[in-house]
Amino acid sequence: MIVHSTPDPIPPDDITGIDGIPVTTPARTLLDLPTVVPERVVERALDDALRRRLVTLRFLDSWLQDPHRKRHRGWRALRRLVDARMDRGITESHLEDDFLRLVRAADLPQPRIQYILRDGDRFIARLDFAYPEQRVAIEVDGFRYHADRRAFDDDRARANAIQAMGWLVLRITAKHLEEAPDDVVAWVRRALSRYA
Repeated sequence: MIVHSTPDPIPPDDITGIDGIPVTTPARTLLDLPTVVPERVVERALDDALRRRLVTLRFLDSWLQDPHRKRHRGWRALRRLVDARMDRGITESHLEDDFLRLVRAADLPQPRIQYILRDGDRFIARLDFAYPEQRVAIEVDGFRYHADRRAFDDDRARANAIQAMGWLVLRITAKHLEEAPDDVVAWVRRALSRYA
């Protein structure tokens, strides 16, 4: 068993209980994580906590302002990750996180996340990622995405509506990200270069 300790006592507000056992709150756990695991693990834990609504960006932003927390060794890493999400938004899956990491590693422009596409006042779609100026939409799909025939047909109608507005839609799968990341980068670069 590995035990990690902290030089300062944990404030009572950072402690909660599960089945009568004292544990740190989700926010405090996220603050402690950078001291024991790589930042990519903290990033994944943060995104998971946000998706599960264990914490919110607004809460973390305010919570991290506390002067006592600023002295914590994990503060800088968590602050950086929270700030990045305040600027870009929150993804909805680990697969989307993987796509964003690939975008950053390839030094591609940062796409908009969960972009709402409208035709006037009419809602068309919420896109996983978008480059609105270039009219490029990127959808990142897992294999289980189409649960039934109706979902399959609805997705095709949605894609047609997006394309009818002059957008190029790139479909990226988990297999593409895992086995052909260079191809994914090339597809995005080529799509963006249409308007360079």
